[in-house]
Amino acid sequence: MKAVLMSIHPKWCEKIFNGEKTIEVRKSVPKLETPFTVYVYQTRLKVNKGDSFMVVDALNENLGCGKVIGSFVCDRVTCCQAYCGGSGEKHLTNLFWDEVKRTCLTEHEMFDYIVGKGKKEGTGWLWHITEPKLFDKPRALSEFGNYKTEWVQWYHSDDKVFYPLTRPPQSWCYVEVQK
Repeated sequence: MKAVLMSIHPKWCEKIFNGEKTIEVRKSVPKLETPFTVYVYQTRLKVNKGDSFMVVDALNENLGCGKVIGSFVCDRVTCCQAYCGGSGEKHLTNLFWDEVKRTCLTEHEMFDYIVGKGKKEGTGWLWHITEPKLFDKPRALSEFGNYKTEWVQWYHSDDKVFYPLTRPPQSWCYVEVQK
């Protein structure tokens, strides 16, 4: 069964799994019918060390483990438009105040994320979070990937081969769990 793997910073993971954050804002949405499962990959944090960045050993520093730590069910996805008015005022449409609050972002943070730098409008997607489940033990990224039909020399075989993920997605990607 197809699902989604989403990369999320540790700060937001904590809010999702303690029930405070019940809407995740993204610039794109999967072509899956709701409800669908979202696996949560907790990112590692980069710490500025002078002129360079260093990935922190998150397991020791509790800043993000670089593993899949849990899942949630996305039971609904709604669209939000963001645009600048003629006088430069910022607008978000198709959105209730309660929904903004459930993202754990301010209206300005949400607008800036959806629109991006140097643009005047954009589309955001609100992924509604239900049934958050934290795994007892974080799972390796390699347990997630996709099954593909294998071609054997000159003929097509019905054998499906699992191709594990080797790096986390920038935002999200489709996945299956290794059987």
